Amino acid sequence: MLSALVAFTLSPLFAQIPFAQIPQGEITEPNPAETILFSRDGTYAEVIRHQQVRPLPGQLDDIPVFNSNSPEVVQQNGILLSTFPTDGMATPSAHLDYAFNGRFDIFAHHIARGVNPDDRRTLFLGVVVYNPGTEPVEISIQQGVSYLSQEAPFIELPAMRLSSNGNVFAGPGSRTATDILRGASQASWPTSITIPPGHVHLLMNTPIPLRQLTVPVNGSYPQGEVIPKPPIRPVTLTAAADQILNLETGEAGEVAPPPRVIQRPIPSNGRTAMMYLTSSGPVHLASLARYADTTPTGNERVPTLRDWLEVLKQGQLVTPRDIPPTNPDTYRFGRFYYGRVAGVAKGSSWKTTLTDGPTLAC
Repeated sequence: MLSALVAFTLSPLFAQIPFAQIPQGEITEPNPAETILFSRDGTYAEVIRHQQVRPLPGQLDDIPVFNSNSPEVVQQNGILLSTFPTDGMATPSAHLDYAFNGRFDIFAHHIARGVNPDDRRTLFLGVVVYNPGTEPVEISIQQGVSYLSQEAPFIELPAMRLSSNGNVFAGPGSRTATDILRGASQASWPTSITIPPGHVHLLMNTPIPLRQLTVPVNGSYPQGEVIPKPPIRPVTLTAAADQILNLETGEAGEVAPPPRVIQRPIPSNGRTAMMYLTSSGPVHLASLARYADTTPTGNERVPTLRDWLEVLKQGQLVTPRDIPPTNPDTYRFGRFYYGRVAGVAKGSSWKTTLTDGPTLAC
């Protein structure tokens, strides 16, 4: 799911994996490109063209990234990732006590999956921001993009296709990264917010529905509001008298065969979100998962900030967590895991200048 845009942000500072600097390597004068033809019994020729392979120049910046991606599949309420202080928390080990200050990014990708084919509960992804200081903190949002799987279905794409207007994508991660690279930002996100000292702000309150909702799914629907059920459309069935069968027998008086069992799929939906932000002071963040409460009439209700704070303070980490990534500094043999992570990653983008010759400028 992760695109090239965020592939370099998977070096968490708090996942017991030190940030490994990628070596620049030595640039040597390459041999001239060669083309070698191998005859295959006169029926065809195998063409091998040797080309130069050089290490990628440049380096990763130091911008911290709030990276919420483990577990990918969520089926319970709880904490996905928290950098809040541990004081007053029911599960202190679930909080990293890390403050963002200045430029930082938010990346989140999670999937809601039903526990059975009839599970249509709406899972919400919430992101809260806390100002621990004594002065107001202003957060500006340079870009904010988020998509559901329905808005960016997974489709098979050719190996290469021109995307002059950003309409070539497969999956919510692909579409989110495409918009970010093009400098786009969705209008549903504010351009700036101000958090008073000691206060918590609800930055994201976005549904990952397993059914068609009757309200906007971009997080703009007010917290605490009821999500009405879709209207029931009456259906009238008519049949001629000679077409009505006995419920226990068929037309010929035989016992009707049992209905054919249909294997129904488990409902599933995913959401990817990415933001570029700048804060005027230190702030703590947390991404949380919570199913919408149900009203006495059977409707669902959008979670409120109070609901999210209850999850933050009383909840535990959502489990099971994904397989942790292999530490490249200690790896010797065996399977190497590029696991999904939840943590603060070091580095938002890799900046470099590519040239045709061996002399590289960074």
